[in-house]
This record gives sequence, structure tokens and C-alpha cells, in this order.
Amino acid sequence: MLQSTRLPEIKNVKGTNTDKKKFHFNSLGYGLPNYEYAIASFDNRVVLLDEATIGLNKIQVYSVDVPKLFFEAKGHKRVPVALTFNPPTRMTRGDSYLGNQLEFKLFHTLDSDIIVNKFAEVDLSDEEQLANVIDKKYEIVMDPGIDTRKKGCYQKGVKEYKREPQNIPTSSFTLVIINSNKWINDLNYTQDYCVSMVIEHIEEIKLYNKIRNTIQSRVRIR
Repeated sequence: MLQSTRLPEIKNVKGTNTDKKKFHFNSLGYGLPNYEYAIASFDNRVVLLDEATIGLNKIQVYSVDVPKLFFEAKGHKRVPVALTFNPPTRMTRGDSYLGNQLEFKLFHTLDSDIIVNKFAEVDLSDEEQLANVIDKKYEIVMDPGIDTRKKGCYQKGVKEYKREPQNIPTSSFTLVIINSNKWINDLNYTQDYCVSMVIEHIEEIKLYNKIRNTIQSRVRIR
């Protein structure tokens, strides 16, 4: 349901683009769901889904080959990612209402092995270290930003390519799921989650079979 949402246009909203985006998010969240988008893939819209568990202060990494056709074919392109989980909570907020916090980041061009090794060198409970693990030029910035997304248990970010990218990524997209412990004492606690990523092009290009035939189902856990 979350993955199928889109924000409808709201007219007569004043302010900068940032102000408008904030107004939209505060008013409608991630938007309105679409039944057809929620239940199926299409030739030009591929839904990748995983339900899994992750330990405290661990990461899981997914590597997905995106065909060059996706970038080379002219037209509007979208890559939405949705993440949901159900952490323990407490009535008194303290430093965190959530017992553990999941978040996701999407990278391009770098090999997934390099990304795994970079994350292995940092303290996943340290927000400052997390923000600077990978050079920003390799991160795919999504809307809304990570600071807005990670406040909740239902998260979605969208990367839209309204113009052709100047530098087409030379390797797979790498999606990193990060689980940071906040106040859970049981260090053996594992968190269930569901994550999905969509590769979508406005033109009727044959993405589905290309991605199905080349997808890398590698998952790395630290």
C-alpha cells in the first residue's frame, strides 16, 4: 500500500519548493494509494520486495542491476523505496520513542562489497558517522530526505529523473538497510521488516524481463 502512494497536486500553495514539499508531506504524508500499483508489476514498472529480519546495530545490503535501457530511454523515471517495521515503543519519549530505528540509503556506481566494508568501519548507533560513511556523490538523494523519513516506522523515499542523468551509473544500485539500537537491552533482539523498491519508466519499455533475468539476490549482513 505504501509503495503505491503518490502525492496529488495541491494548487495555490505559496513559498519555496522546500516549503511546498513540507506542506504536502504534513498534509498528505506519502500520498494516496493506487490499487493497481499496489498489487502488480508491469513491463515498465518492476516491484522488488523482501520480508526479512535484522539484528541490532546491523545492516543488510541488496544489490540490483538496473538496465542501461532505464537511463538511455528518454522520459520520466522513478525509483521509490518503501520500508516498514514494528519496533518496541515506550510511553515516555526520552531520547527516542522507538526502541530501535531502521533507515535506508540508496547508492549507485560503487560495488556493493566496497559499501559493505565502509559500513563495517563505523558505529551504527552514531548518527554523525552514519551520515558520512559513503561519499555523497555516490548516494541517491530521495524525497523526502532521510531525516524526515526515519522519524517513523513507515518510510518512503522517491528518486525522480525528470531529465536524463549526465553520468549513467556504471554498476548496480545498492540499497542499505540500517538498524540502530536506541534503548533495547536484549542484544539478541531481531527486527522484522518489509522493504520494496520499484524501477519505473513512463515509456512502455521492457524492463521487467531484463531485471528479472539479471537481478542479484545477494544479501550481506554485518
